[in-house]
Amino acid sequence: MPPSSAPSVEPPGDTTAAQVVECLLPAPFGPLGSLIRVAGLDAGGAGAIALGPGSATVMYSGPDAIVGRAVANDGALGAPRTVAATSGFVDRLQDNDVDVYFVDRPTGRLLAAPVSGPDGGAPRVVARSVDPSTSFHVDTACVYWVDARAGTITMVAK
Repeated sequence: MPPSSAPSVEPPGDTTAAQVVECLLPAPFGPLGSLIRVAGLDAGGAGAIALGPGSATVMYSGPDAIVGRAVANDGALGAPRTVAATSGFVDRLQDNDVDVYFVDRPTGRLLAAPVSGPDGGAPRVVARSVDPSTSFHVDTACVYWVDARAGTITMVAK
């Protein structure tokens, strides 16, 4: 993420949705710029948010899609683009700069969608019967998550 921007998530009073805001940080040591609402309560809220390890794209869950917004060197955000359609908000996202990983709530499928968006191909199923609220981690070879019912940590190759 460029040092001149600070995307953040502001939880509303009931914490069932969040707002994603952009605040430009002028250099050096100037006052904070005004907050720019990227996604929030007026747009149906925002769920999970992620920024890949080498990416300059903010990914967040909207009410019916994972949305990506490029972060420019000056901290400005590009136009929203759909990365993958969803069946509602998702609880967690992991972005490894190639794919964005998330669990589809109604089906419990752990999916990987190309960061490049729908033109990069449809999301692929990585695993089934995954609790949508579970924590998971993505590394260069595998995806790991906690299976609370079995009391185990599960791993599957990407």
